[in-house]
Amino acid sequence: MKYTRYNIKQKRRGKGNFFLYFVVTLLAALLLGTGLSFMFKKATEAEQQKGTEVTENGKNQQGEQENKGEPNHQFYLIQCGVFKVKENAEALRKSIESMGSPFIVEEGELFRVYFGVYSKDQWEPVYNMLKEKGINSTKSVINVYYDDLSTGELCQIIEANFKIINKVSEQNIKAVKTNELKAWAESLQTIEENKKHYKDVIELKEYIKSLPEEVDKTKVGEITSTTYNKLKQFKK
Repeated sequence: MKYTRYNIKQKRRGKGNFFLYFVVTLLAALLLGTGLSFMFKKATEAEQQKGTEVTENGKNQQGEQENKGEPNHQFYLIQCGVFKVKENAEALRKSIESMGSPFIVEEGELFRVYFGVYSKDQWEPVYNMLKEKGINSTKSVINVYYDDLSTGELCQIIEANFKIINKVSEQNIKAVKTNELKAWAESLQTIEENKKHYKDVIELKEYIKSLPEEVDKTKVGEITSTTYNKLKQFKK
């Protein structure tokens, strides 16, 4: 019997090629799989790191807001105009003087005309009144955070003084008695000298003590100036 050696050798080469192809394919698949796995892992870690940073930043920002919290005291200023020329500011002040006790504040090169300073419950009716009379005005807020007892007392005294000012400024009011204001200021807790606003509190208490038994519209300008000078330190 004769055998064809060609066929046998060709068949053997086919098995060798197939085995080699299988090994190469398997190695390529393993390498490719390992590479993709590494790339995916790095991408995932990067995304996780990014997400962690965003979350941590979000927590930090939220924490700062929580620490700051709501202001302990708020003062609402109603401004009717701002000018570079003082004469123009004075002209506006005089034009609205019959409606209240506006005052001028010099800030740098500007002169601001404020109609008044009010509490949270007082400002809106005044703003609406000015609007009805065709007077343009804007509201700004001074937020105060208490450092210690002296800050709280200072804010209370400032607010009490402006209540007196606003009351005297009403058209049908000629004068306001100061005995209640004086008794209240005297009853406030004594502030230690090392407190932040000790000097301001003492000065305003002494000023209130020096007021006459009644204050009328002629005294409003002085009280406003004295009190606002203590308030402006809280403006940002």
